[in-house]
Amino acid sequence: MVDKLKNKIEIEKLCKSYGNNHVLNSISFEFEAGKISCLMGESGIGKTTLLKVLMGLEKKDSGFVRGIDEDTNISAIFQEERLCDNLTTLGNILMVCDKTISKDTIKKQLSMVLPENVALKKVSLLSGGMRQRVAIVRAMIVSSDIVLMDEPFKGLDVDTKKVVIDYIKANQRDRTVLVVTHNIDDATMLEAPICILTKQ
Repeated sequence: MVDKLKNKIEIEKLCKSYGNNHVLNSISFEFEAGKISCLMGESGIGKTTLLKVLMGLEKKDSGFVRGIDEDTNISAIFQEERLCDNLTTLGNILMVCDKTISKDTIKKQLSMVLPENVALKKVSLLSGGMRQRVAIVRAMIVSSDIVLMDEPFKGLDVDTKKVVIDYIKANQRDRTVLVVTHNIDDATMLEAPICILTKQ
């Protein structure tokens, strides 16, 4: 993996408000390049907002973000799967892949976390947990520098979660991965350091 893909994310005195609601108030974090890190904190503390700022979906009010610029490729898992219901599982992943990734490769990746017959099913027919796993494969299979995950294990039972975490670790490819979670056991299974977001 070339060095430019090993992005260390540095956040310094980052602020983001919505009117009088100061969601992020001068927060500072570092997430190690090429490693998996977990971000934890109580509900409503601003974890999702932070990910949106890192993805460029929200503009920060002030502060600095280093390690991410216009040339950084980011893949993401949102709290909602954002899948196209009228497409098959395979079709949803083909949408985001370049031509170097074959259908057989995608099917093989899917089979690591889902039954083999799922690839050709429309995602509208899948359970919530299956849809979540499709979203995870979609984010992991594409070529990216950084992977941002917002509560990716929501709705998964313990055994399924272990399978998915093993899949993520096996397919990390030296990328910087940031996982938002409420469960400390997730960080333990990911073998990831924990950063805790608090009100400043």
